[in-house]
Amino acid sequence: MRDLSCHTFDTTTAPPLAAPAELIQKSAWRISNRPNPSIPWPPSGLHPTPRKCLAAAKKIAQNGRAPARPFKGSGWRATVPPFTPHASRPLPTSPARRRLTYAHDRPSISRQPPTGSRSMNVVLVVFDTLRKDHLGAYGNDWIRTPHFDAFAAQAIRCTRAFPEALPTLPFRRALHTGQRTFPYVGHRDYKGDFSGAPGWGPIPEEQDTVSELLTDAGYRTALFTDCYHQFKPSKNFHRGFAEWQWIRGQETDRFRSGPALPPDAIRRHVPERLPEAHQRREFFTQYLTNNLFRREEADFYPARLFNDAARWLYDNDDADDFFLVVDSFDPHEPWEPPASYRRLYDPDDEVTDIIQSLYAPNGGVLNEREVKRIQANYAGEVTLCDRWFGHFMEQLELSGRADETIVIVASDHGHNLRYPDDKDLISKQGHPLTRAVADLVLLVRYPDGARAGQTYDGLVTNTDIAATVLAAAGIQAPTEGQDIGPALRQNLPSHRSHISIGWGPLMTVITDDWWCNATIWGEAPLLHKLPDDEMLRTNVADDHPDVVEDLINLAIADAGGQIPAQFAEFKDRPGCTPYLTAIQTGEDYVARRR
Repeated sequence: MRDLSCHTFDTTTAPPLAAPAELIQKSAWRISNRPNPSIPWPPSGLHPTPRKCLAAAKKIAQNGRAPARPFKGSGWRATVPPFTPHASRPLPTSPARRRLTYAHDRPSISRQPPTGSRSMNVVLVVFDTLRKDHLGAYGNDWIRTPHFDAFAAQAIRCTRAFPEALPTLPFRRALHTGQRTFPYVGHRDYKGDFSGAPGWGPIPEEQDTVSELLTDAGYRTALFTDCYHQFKPSKNFHRGFAEWQWIRGQETDRFRSGPALPPDAIRRHVPERLPEAHQRREFFTQYLTNNLFRREEADFYPARLFNDAARWLYDNDDADDFFLVVDSFDPHEPWEPPASYRRLYDPDDEVTDIIQSLYAPNGGVLNEREVKRIQANYAGEVTLCDRWFGHFMEQLELSGRADETIVIVASDHGHNLRYPDDKDLISKQGHPLTRAVADLVLLVRYPDGARAGQTYDGLVTNTDIAATVLAAAGIQAPTEGQDIGPALRQNLPSHRSHISIGWGPLMTVITDDWWCNATIWGEAPLLHKLPDDEMLRTNVADDHPDVVEDLINLAIADAGGQIPAQFAEFKDRPGCTPYLTAIQTGEDYVARRR
């Protein structure tokens, strides 16, 4: 792992004081001494942008020598090669805030500078299936996450962030619009995709996306993602972005149809003794075929994704204002990092390399050694994501834009990996909804360093992230979230007294005092007293039926005051997981539900 604390800047060959024009031409920095020539770190041709060059030139002009302080985040020796400005535009000066024009009328929307500051660039980074307890910043002491931890030291760390709906696409619908996905109004299945959880569908046409609003307000916008569910037929999560790039090949993305797999390709990942339900031959055939091309670390998804996003930062240096979303499907399964990352946590190569979730209670399906391999593969994925996130953040620093950019890092959910409080599960599911699945990573870094390295303990959800992005851009638009910027920066109480999480008909309601998980009809309740039972080990629902009723009524109120009639269709299909509550599979369920 490269040590980012070692910064080197060669001041012995600094040029003598010269005219500013000459200094500007000589102030591009060439990056050399890459730690591994097989990995484009930074991507080939990337170097600090003209904005950074101009800032350095000004310092040289003022001081008569090169700055003694290295570029923040740089780990390579810098030299001073000749530089010719881009012919199509002059070197940029400090960002000029353009007069705003709109592509079309949105009467309810206006743009005003954020209170006490000017508008900011926004970078939103999303990681799918990233467990909060696997980051050092959130207390983990054995998984290597130096870049996440360094970022958290510059950010405000939210400790009680939860999704409003799950899993993947319901979460992202709310993230991109600021409107709740629950209670899944108008949900239906779409051609070209499997029948997912309620809310698993495109962004509704009547909802404005954050990218549309920012593009209309003059921001340059881009989406980079390998979360293939977002670009399946009928999906529209790229709507409103000026540029989008899809990194193909995750899971069962119909990316490649050949060549045929080697005979033992699937057997390396699936023990022969597993029941047929866990063999998943079609899944593995598509996934492994998609990824036959991988030869080195640069071929893995986090490297490809964050390299391309870093390239965008470089290519779009001329943008006055920008909004960049980098949405990583990793560390979602299949958990197949480069072997060197897995060996950090499990050095034994003589074990079946299990890379996929059971989506069920383990119940002895996998032995302890195989479970350890799954846990090590997941941990390796987290470290792989950390490494390439760090590379991307370094390019943001080199671009010279970090001091005018708010950066938000979030996860959509976690995953049970059969740790002690994971209920013997290797899955994600809506009941029981564990801390491993429901707790979100949420780190918010302000360019002025507000409350850097401190925590925020108020309730936060993903509609609030959308509202906060809009507020950072100075855009007023109706959302079902609230700008949490003032609360984060001043450590004010949350505007929320509860959060309700929907996964199909399975609801979780969280307050300061309680965690309640049940069907929306109040059946199969799991009730935990907070903060005494923080890890949800003791169910006290039978002792407090009135509390269960009150909390479920909060969820019903969030659905509009009554249980929507369409919920009858979701009785036995919460979606995206075969794991159901016992009551959902009972023969008398329909009668009692009605």
